[in-house]
Amino acid sequence: VKIKMNRKKLIVINNGINTNYFIPDLSLSTKSNHSFKLNDRPFKIGMAARFDGHKDHKSLLEAIKLLKDNKYKVDCYLVGQGVDEKNEELKNLINLLGINSNIYLMGSVDDIRKFYQSIDLHILSSFSEASPLVIIESMSCGIPNISTRVGDAPFMISETGWIVPIAKPKILYQTIIQSINEIIFMHDIWIKRKINCRERVKKSYEI
Repeated sequence: VKIKMNRKKLIVINNGINTNYFIPDLSLSTKSNHSFKLNDRPFKIGMAARFDGHKDHKSLLEAIKLLKDNKYKVDCYLVGQGVDEKNEELKNLINLLGINSNIYLMGSVDDIRKFYQSIDLHILSSFSEASPLVIIESMSCGIPNISTRVGDAPFMISETGWIVPIAKPKILYQTIIQSINEIIFMHDIWIKRKINCRERVKKSYEI
């Protein structure tokens, strides 16, 4: 049975978030995001995702390995259900890659907003997604994103961040370097990018 609908009567209502809650923390930003110097502290990467094969933590960790091998100072904070010290599979992969000192397994957190506010860059390395709220939550906090080309992620991020192919850790690594170079050498552009992240969410994803 075919069901016909009049396209003129259809409208897409995006998921929305409370942009009065997901806000930049200027005190944290002043200390970390706005005054970043490579010699002073590591570049802080985060990913908010439960431990699930579809989230492809492996590709992100392999990108972190490449960064470490090429002498980039990077710390990676992973939050989400099952992403903790009890996860032997994840810990074994981290040990195998030799990046123990670069990875922090935080598990489920009580205040995801504080997590977003404390990182420089949010990454989503998933194989598949629908409409990932973690992207617009972090963007609303003024945090740029790198995501794989999945679900609504390219439209959500648009020109405010970067889109990479699925399961290509080398390309992810190269894209992270782009963001590091921007924050160091093109700081005005980086600040504008952070502002644009929040403005895009307020325009298109305000609940």
